[in-house]
Amino acid sequence: MQVTQHPDSVLAVIDLHMPGMEAFVGLQTLLDQVEAVPVVVLTASESPLDMKRVLDAGAMGYIAKSETEAVMTGALRLVLAGGVYVPPKLIQSSLPAQSVRLNGLPFGLTPRQYDVLDHLARGKSNKEIARELKMSERTVKAHAGAIFKALGVASRQQAIKVVENRNTDATGK
Repeated sequence: MQVTQHPDSVLAVIDLHMPGMEAFVGLQTLLDQVEAVPVVVLTASESPLDMKRVLDAGAMGYIAKSETEAVMTGALRLVLAGGVYVPPKLIQSSLPAQSVRLNGLPFGLTPRQYDVLDHLARGKSNKEIARELKMSERTVKAHAGAIFKALGVASRQQAIKVVENRNTDATGK
């Protein structure tokens, strides 16, 4: 993969179904090799399951090739700025069931990010979260960074405080 030969790379954009490579194995291989470079998947698949698997693996974005140029450009800018691009289709297909557990936090997190946030709020370490959610520590760190950005905070403690304040406001206690 070309990005591994260029240490100054700032972004890797790959197709989920690259010739000669099994989709998710190729993605995981790339993620393991370029830990400091954000990876975005640009693909023809619009499957919410594919989207979820890609983001759960640690990619920082999932863009369907059917998206407009403006959406693609915006998604890439978001990732380059340190965010995670989550397709609206994924949010619409799976957020409601997950958001109930955390009193409907309106921060645009993915269901997996809600899982990580829940574990952070329980004081779990990245290693513990990775083991319990069956993901790499790198993926936990990527999700935590996206969570902090979405919540507008810089630390676990601040994120937990935002959740506690939101839950207190929602219950009136």
